[in-house]
Amino acid sequence: MSIHPHSSHNQYFIYCVGQSPYQIAAFKAAMATSCVGAKALIGRYHGQYEQSFISNMKHFDLIHPWLSGEESILVIHSFNARDEPKATLHYLSDHRREYLGRMIAVDPDYALSQPAYTYDPRYNNYFICRPEGYPRSAARGRYVPTRAEV
Repeated sequence: MSIHPHSSHNQYFIYCVGQSPYQIAAFKAAMATSCVGAKALIGRYHGQYEQSFISNMKHFDLIHPWLSGEESILVIHSFNARDEPKATLHYLSDHRREYLGRMIAVDPDYALSQPAYTYDPRYNNYFICRPEGYPRSAARGRYVPTRAEV
């Protein structure tokens, strides 16, 4: 998976800090000053396009103040042998968790037809969350070999 390199010992989270260009620029500057990795992604959540980021979960406390207007974050964890992590929505207001399955790479056309997806512009890959046991062919997904670069 190219969103982040495989690591069975780390958790990452995908989040949005709002859609204001000023807010996004201020966030990027703050993360650069703090030496915190915040890789830019593009996604759609509840049918709305958004600029999003991925960071190591160990930086959550530093990033949390930037999430004030957000409903949830997507935590990715427990990578399998195909480098497909489990994906769990963590709701910020009531601390509920909703397990979504595995995050898998899919064809762009299929991702764009979904109400939610993540796009990694660095590697030109699209990802969706697929429930465990859901046939890969049913999601018209394509397997993307593991990449160690990020």
